[in-house]
Amino acid sequence: MLCSGNQQFESGNDPPLRTQIQVSKYRYLDGMPALLSRLKAAGYPMHAMSNYPSWYRMIEDKLQPSQYLSWTFVSCEGPMKVRVFRDWAWVHELERV
Repeated sequence: MLCSGNQQFESGNDPPLRTQIQVSKYRYLDGMPALLSRLKAAGYPMHAMSNYPSWYRMIEDKLQPSQYLSWTFVSCEGPMKVRVFRDWAWVHELERV
């Protein structure tokens, strides 16, 4: 069961409405956009991850975090779709950037 405010939905009752309610709750924590801006301006590379195919797109549409960071670790698309997490050496390469 998903609870959002005073609304409750049985699992599978109305997935589009459930998704709409969840997305409506996405927000930045107070002060986070300013912090992300400062980190980006200082040259710190920042990366995001998601293993849910559509969720990262909804987050991007609403909050546009890509203005601060790269969606580097998205398992449903791009380089992460074909990578296997058995070799983490490539992750450490990102730390050197």
